[in-house]
Amino acid sequence: MPFYETLLRHALALTLWTTLPVVLTALVGGLLVGVFQSLTQLNDSTFSLAPRLAAALLVAFLLGGWMLAQDAALARELIGHLSQLIDRSWS
Repeated sequence: MPFYETLLRHALALTLWTTLPVVLTALVGGLLVGVFQSLTQLNDSTFSLAPRLAAALLVAFLLGGWMLAQDAALARELIGHLSQLIDRSWS
């Protein structure tokens, strides 16, 4: 496997793993709010958005340092291998 494909796979996997906690939190929050709304027959669109947004922001705030550290490590890796990427033939 070419070197740039390995770096691209690593970047895509990192994107998946760093966004997954926020997306899953919003998904679980949406499911819980949907169940609550169906049980209480409370159909307010603001009520469905606010808890999901608050939960996703809380998870992003709590895990933001880890996410940024992972992104910074990837950036350092890409910059470190930049000469190898430029020297390769892209044909």
